[in-house]
Amino acid sequence: MSTATKENVSKKTTKSKATKPATANKPNTPVGKSSAPAKQSSSTDDDSGYINQRSHGFAYINSISEFVDNGKNRTHLHMSVLQGPVKNIHYEYHRLLVVSDYAYEAILKYREAIETKGVKVFISFNMVNPHVEKYIKRSGDDTGEFAACIGGILTRVLTIKVDGELVFEDTRTFDKPNAQNHNSSGSSFDDDIPF
Repeated sequence: MSTATKENVSKKTTKSKATKPATANKPNTPVGKSSAPAKQSSSTDDDSGYINQRSHGFAYINSISEFVDNGKNRTHLHMSVLQGPVKNIHYEYHRLLVVSDYAYEAILKYREAIETKGVKVFISFNMVNPHVEKYIKRSGDDTGEFAACIGGILTRVLTIKVDGELVFEDTRTFDKPNAQNHNSSGSSFDDDIPF
């Protein structure tokens, strides 16, 4: 090792030893006393809220599937959601659980169009709780293979177009920004969700 390299290594070592680690304490605060706020108990009465990610999108509806979950009839909407720059759009597969009665009725009204080959059903929608879901492919060359999609909860259908013609538009407005209407199943995702 050359003399110049030894000097550089020596300087680096000296610098790193001289540097103090950063601390969260305020200046002149005794060691052991943190300036961070004290943790609150998680069992307070104010823990009734829930924070969730919301999203808005545009998609072509591929299909509708119905299933039974814990004795309740449920519906998934399978969609190709538009992603990316307008000049280079690609599609992401989404499978959303329909929980709003209003959205469910709007979708079922156009079910025949959705299930007809060659008919394009385009929607504008709102969703919450986007997450990755895995599934097994049931058709095509890769039948039986695992794949992934974006799952979530469909909270509102804003518009539906069938072959480019606007056939449904949700023009409702909401007085309260966080209005919720609990339905008989106990779900707060009902037709009065303003997002």
